[in-house]
Amino acid sequence: MADALSLDMRRLGLRMGSELSGRDGAAGEALEYAGLRGRLALLCGGARLSAATRLLLEAQAADEACAWVVRRGFEPYLPDWRDAGVALESVVVVRLEQGQQAARAAELLLRGGGLGLVVLDVDDAPPRAALRRLAQHAERQDCVAALLCERSELDSAVSVAVRADLDEGGRERLHIEALRDRRQPGGWQVEERVDAVPGCP
Repeated sequence: MADALSLDMRRLGLRMGSELSGRDGAAGEALEYAGLRGRLALLCGGARLSAATRLLLEAQAADEACAWVVRRGFEPYLPDWRDAGVALESVVVVRLEQGQQAARAAELLLRGGGLGLVVLDVDDAPPRAALRRLAQHAERQDCVAALLCERSELDSAVSVAVRADLDEGGRERLHIEALRDRRQPGGWQVEERVDAVPGCP
C-alpha cells in the first residue's frame, strides 16, 4: 500500500518548499495560506493533494501547526512529504478506520484551536450540516479548513473552491482554477511550475 501511495504522490508532482514561487497578482494571493484564513476551502481535481501540500508548506512557513485527517490506508506517504519540504514533526496525521468519522474529527480539531490548518482528506464531501460547522469553526479560530474530495461540492458553506490538475505533460505545470471564490467572484486561474520530488523518474 505504501509503495502505491508513494507512486501516486509522485504522479501528483509534489515539490520542494523552496519552489513556492511563480504566482502573480490577486489570483496567487487568493490561494495563499494567509488569504484563506477563516475560510472553508474545497480542493478537488487530480492534483488536489499537490495543491494541499503547497498550502501545508505555507502554513508551516507561518509557524502554524497543522492537522491532516484521512481514512487509514489512504494517508500521504511521509517520505515524499519530507522530500517536498514538509516538517513532519509539526503535522498531526489523524488516521480513522471509517471515512464518516473524518468530518467529526476535523470539527473537534478546529474547535479546539491551536492549529493553523486542518485538512480533511476524504472521497466524498461531508453532509451539509457538517460543512457549515467546519466553516464556522474556521472563521472563529481564524484558521484554514481545507476539504479534499474527488467531486466539487459547492455548498454555501464553502467559501472558496478550486480544481487543481496537472497539465497533459505530467508533472511540469500545475493548473488551479477557481470554481467559486466569495472574495473574488469574477473567478481566477493560476499556473505554476511543479518540480518532482527528488529521486522521481
